[in-house]
Amino acid sequence: MIAKRFAGISQFERCLDGGRMTSAGFDSNGDLAVDEPNDIGAVIAVQAALRALGYQVLPSGVFDSATESSVQRFKVDQDLGLPTGLTQHDGVLGPGSSQRLNEIFLREDPDRPPASGVPLIAIQGLTYPALSPDLVSVVIHDTGGHATAEIEVLGVPNRYLVGVAPGSTTIAIHTADSPEAFNGRAVQIETRMPSDGLPSTVLLADGTAPRAGPEEPVPLRFGAEITACTARRTADRSEARCHTAAPGLAVGSRVRLILPDDNAPGELVIAEVWHRYDVAGGHTTEFTAIS
Repeated sequence: MIAKRFAGISQFERCLDGGRMTSAGFDSNGDLAVDEPNDIGAVIAVQAALRALGYQVLPSGVFDSATESSVQRFKVDQDLGLPTGLTQHDGVLGPGSSQRLNEIFLREDPDRPPASGVPLIAIQGLTYPALSPDLVSVVIHDTGGHATAEIEVLGVPNRYLVGVAPGSTTIAIHTADSPEAFNGRAVQIETRMPSDGLPSTVLLADGTAPRAGPEEPVPLRFGAEITACTARRTADRSEARCHTAAPGLAVGSRVRLILPDDNAPGELVIAEVWHRYDVAGGHTTEFTAIS
């Protein structure tokens, strides 16, 4: 089975079967003799895949020195075995390295839901599956007309964020609850060096998050779906601020709060929401809802 991004790309598929893509051209038989030029589309597919994994290579269609260096580094990072006669990895894309690339993107296809609730991050339209193990937390804050995202990853600098340009780089977040949980652009990159923890890089982005449709009110019970809540009523309105593990809530969601007293505000509409994806603690939601 081949990953979507490589499907129909003949030279990549032939690499899986023994071919070799080199800076000098394509070796279709794996006999160390170049017998045809590299296909531009195949080279771009490999470069884009390597870039999606954090390697510093541009999808130019030319198997240049940066591509060779990235392939070589990929082999080292993946701890691939050395071919007979070599004492160190080279920059040739052959069966072993192409199979590992295919495995990575087959296992973590962007269309598949993230494993164990961990969000998938797309930078400039390319999903970075290898970024997931570095994630510390993701927070999406939506006020209805505007949303922000904060993505914290281990490492200073984190190699997957090296090419991010505040103001222009697009950012998308895919979660198990929502394939398009956030869409926007990077606005800031922070470096955090705590005295009692590991250094991390924080990416801040502005954009939009999906609104909820006109579903039936979601019942939320204190002590069950609700873990903490402050509710108040005045003469002309009711409001509540609650923490919950209930999935699928968004601005516009209708909720019916069930609290252990007569001050329960009843049915409300979520006006502001914070989704927190903590790798250690899972997904929690905080929201403000009004009548």
